[in-house]
Amino acid sequence: MTCRLRPWQPKSPAIRQQPCGSSWRDSGQKISGRQEGGRSFRQLYYQPGIYYVRGVALRITVPETPSDADRDAVMAPLRAYNISKAGDPGLRPVAILLIDENENEVGGLWGKTVYDWLFVELLAVAEEYRGRNFGTALMLEAERIARANGCVGIWLDTYEFQARGFYEKLGFEVFGSLKDHPVGHRRFFLRKRF
Repeated sequence: MTCRLRPWQPKSPAIRQQPCGSSWRDSGQKISGRQEGGRSFRQLYYQPGIYYVRGVALRITVPETPSDADRDAVMAPLRAYNISKAGDPGLRPVAILLIDENENEVGGLWGKTVYDWLFVELLAVAEEYRGRNFGTALMLEAERIARANGCVGIWLDTYEFQARGFYEKLGFEVFGSLKDHPVGHRRFFLRKRF
């Protein structure tokens, strides 16, 4: 004999058929002895897609096509926590564009200032304009913007097949790397402190 399916509610762990008289935890799987970050998860029970911890059940979903709203749902509690611990991050997007004589955008720099650093997310120059110091000009403008906004430095990442040497010539130093990203290559993290 099975119980009726009940709709999922934030504090109700029962959302699938289970034997009558059994609890959600009885039908789930208990994780024991697992350590993560020094914390024991002995009180964590799960069924596919549902996690029950200390009396609270949360459903896990994976959207087929993640949206900006999905990202905002993840960012909201993280932003609130960060602000409670470190204050307003002063987030400001930064875009520096290269425009040719025909008013076409042929590259540029995209980043953001946040928590006293400028992060350079993207830097690209169209192939026909490479080797003419346009990349250097973009980075110098980024540094000017960072200093004007009270930043203490700039950080970025690059793959080993991209521009590590270019950034090092501009005074950046490697502070970390990730092997096999992509497999057979490294990703480097660099910073320049003012």
